[in-house]
Amino acid sequence: MNEIYVDPVCPWCWRTAQWFFETANKNNDDFVIKPFSLFRKAVYDGNPPEEDSPTWLKLSRVIAGVIKDNPENAQLHKDTYWELATNWHENLLRDLPKNAEWEKYFDDESLDADLDEQIKSAISVTGSDLGVPIIINRSIEPNVGYFGPVIDNVPKGDEAQKLYESMTTLLNTQGVYEIKRMRTK
Repeated sequence: MNEIYVDPVCPWCWRTAQWFFETANKNNDDFVIKPFSLFRKAVYDGNPPEEDSPTWLKLSRVIAGVIKDNPENAQLHKDTYWELATNWHENLLRDLPKNAEWEKYFDDESLDADLDEQIKSAISVTGSDLGVPIIINRSIEPNVGYFGPVIDNVPKGDEAQKLYESMTTLLNTQGVYEIKRMRTK
């Protein structure tokens, strides 16, 4: 089972998620979504942002709360991320969503412990010097994962499939520790 760790306001996560969700589904590969709050990661790293409890933290709490209250409903977890990220990146909605089901999570600081556990779970596999997106394969021992792919444009069709197959190969190959190239944009 693959896990994809995302923050709903991260543009790199959004692009990767668009590619990954579609391509994993086409390949009938099961996966779960995990919240990874970049705000809480900054706190974890000892660099807390100046803002106390910004909208972007509250959106991560929504995902953590939905998962906590509905642990067996993986599709609801994916749908929640999808709606939050779509509203943030495509609809450019920067206010908290008007969703009565989610309002209870916005200021629930107890969910920060859940977000911190997700961060610890991810970095226990990938190392702590990364952000998101992170994809982890939990079906092999030892678990393997990687940061990325960080993509500028969402690949479609054959290009999406080629990238998926390449990343799956890397994910399932023991001993591959890093692959990186210079950003040109």
